[in-house]
Amino acid sequence: MENVVRIDSAKIDDIWKNHIENPDELNPDELNPRDNIVDRGYHIEKELPKGGILFLGMNPSYPKGTENDTKKRTYIRKKDKDTFVYGDSYHVTEKSDGNYWNKLLETAEKLGESQLCHHDLFFVRERNQATVLNLIDDAAWKEFFNEQLQMSEEIVKAAEPRIIVVVNAGVSNLIKAKHVFGFNPTPYWWEKLGVDMLQINGKNTPILFTGMLTGQRAIDNGTYNSLMWHINYVLQNENQYR
Repeated sequence: MENVVRIDSAKIDDIWKNHIENPDELNPDELNPRDNIVDRGYHIEKELPKGGILFLGMNPSYPKGTENDTKKRTYIRKKDKDTFVYGDSYHVTEKSDGNYWNKLLETAEKLGESQLCHHDLFFVRERNQATVLNLIDDAAWKEFFNEQLQMSEEIVKAAEPRIIVVVNAGVSNLIKAKHVFGFNPTPYWWEKLGVDMLQINGKNTPILFTGMLTGQRAIDNGTYNSLMWHINYVLQNENQYR
């Protein structure tokens, strides 16, 4: 049995295919003529380790254009005459691409993890989180985002993480408001460990809500150190809830 969950990109291609218009107008070697969020394509990890410490974010970022580039790049491309690939996948294995990944890799290493386990609830590329949050409840986009959310639930359940660490305040609010993963804060609060608890595949799974680890709104060093202590404390007392 594999110790990783491999992401089925064909399923994500199907989501995009059902919501995009005229993909043949897009060219990855040229600027996006429409700059529509679905036109940018998706971005998702290739695989998730099973039974790991899962860091959960909102969505992948999108590179800034120059000041004169109001129309940006698309990651959608033709596979053959009649087939499109609607995005790409990544595998972060070493510190390289930006402070966001470096901090996550450093954190996973400090916690004794041999592989980074990270997933975003949504696969759309966007720098401004407020834009994503506004689109989620927009009638024209609701189905598009709900399909991504449903797939994220399937991926997380298949990964069966030991603990989930939500590293985004917007995701924390979304999980509670939309009952993602069946979340309901009152009956699942585990007082002795100071943690909320989910049922994933019939197993108690702790979930910690915190802020971003990097960027302008990152948690401070003291809060970060407390978070690390809390994660270790919960996992050291796994016998209390498993």
